[in-house]
Amino acid sequence: MHKYRLAIFLFLANILYLLPNLSYAESRTVRPSELDKFNTYKFDIIPNLLIGEQVKLDFSDCYKELLSLNFQYIQKDTTWLKKPSNPKKAKLYKHYILKDKPIDPNELENHTFLVESISERSTGTYQVSRYKDLHLKDINNPNNSLIWSIQTSCNYQSISNPQVRVHIDKYQKIVTDKYVDNKDYYIYDEVNSTPNKDNGYTKYVPVKCTGCEWYLGGKYLSPIYVSTYESPEGNKYTLNEYRLTSDKLPIYKYDYQRIVNNSIALLKEKGEYFYSLSKVVKPRISSVRYGKTTEIKAEDFLSKYLYEDNLISILWFVFDDRCQFSLKNKSGNTIKVVWDDATFIDENNSASKIYHSGIRLIDANKSQPSTSIPNGTELEDLVAPVSRLIYSNGWDSLSLIKHKNKYDEDLVGKTIRVVLPIEVKGVINEYEFWFTINWHYSHPEYQQHAI
Repeated sequence: MHKYRLAIFLFLANILYLLPNLSYAESRTVRPSELDKFNTYKFDIIPNLLIGEQVKLDFSDCYKELLSLNFQYIQKDTTWLKKPSNPKKAKLYKHYILKDKPIDPNELENHTFLVESISERSTGTYQVSRYKDLHLKDINNPNNSLIWSIQTSCNYQSISNPQVRVHIDKYQKIVTDKYVDNKDYYIYDEVNSTPNKDNGYTKYVPVKCTGCEWYLGGKYLSPIYVSTYESPEGNKYTLNEYRLTSDKLPIYKYDYQRIVNNSIALLKEKGEYFYSLSKVVKPRISSVRYGKTTEIKAEDFLSKYLYEDNLISILWFVFDDRCQFSLKNKSGNTIKVVWDDATFIDENNSASKIYHSGIRLIDANKSQPSTSIPNGTELEDLVAPVSRLIYSNGWDSLSLIKHKNKYDEDLVGKTIRVVLPIEVKGVINEYEFWFTINWHYSHPEYQQHAI
């Protein structure tokens, strides 16, 4: 009994695993199985696959005055048959005329040809060109025939007739029936979409397929889909699906929802840490070295970043890898910042020597002379922990806290500290600035509760 339960479980697990993949099996980039006949990019093979097919030649990509490109070494590459009394006995160069000028496309518009046979020929001795001549019979007028010459190889020139498309009506119907199905698709559109919470801030718009063309065409007669879509607002999109990257192709609603869910999941976690000045510990009496201290809490500050007393006024800007400040001397005397005694204390209560601006990172561990600040003047500087410096093809500084750029409830609410010794009249006053670690969600609308 246990074995049967295990077998049923494995069967259901496989079904659940395959369900998402079944959606991909219907991806618009998958060629209909009926077109497997042309599933090749070997240029010399594709013309032979056309034998027995009814085709139309589409010159919509050509210049109107030219049927094919007139290359330096190619002056005659299309042949046209006069109307002989007996087409079956018509001979090349006797009944067929090799034209010096390309055929007027108007002569071939709306003509359907049966590809009866293909012959091969070559020209030149040292610079050999090889051709496949497709013998085409006009379905509506069997006395009219065309030899369409395709240059398949040449050691001095690219192939001719690179812009002519070959339409095959029966395969056109297969493609149209498969794709013009009124299903809901989504197209990535940077111009007409408005990213918002509901669509996961993606730039996809809903569309329906209104038409699809399949043809052999282009320089190497490679199979190509060109689809037309329309959005509810009336915006139209024409896509050559073989020339687009996968993220630009139309996708089914299932795939769109998966992209939105993934996008929302990433946006929900997106955010950054920031710091607010929450406490300052300072000497009660500035004239007493190592005297008693007092704590001043955040509600006593003018803001979360500014501290001021009768000696100094300091404004802090705490960034990811440094603490920047602007320090004004209010004491009436020259004061000094004693850098050698300054300390950074991280969220785990680990202390580190600091360096400040003007110090070469290679010299960060060396003694740093004090900086004098005359009365009434300001010093703009920074402090950063030496312990967070790394060297890899050059010096770099890591974040003040050890995090992985995602929300950590154990980290939020902890503090980092900067001990900044300030000398006044020969007495060093240690100011200890406490900064609380906070987290800000870039998209708080996804959170049930504000942090």
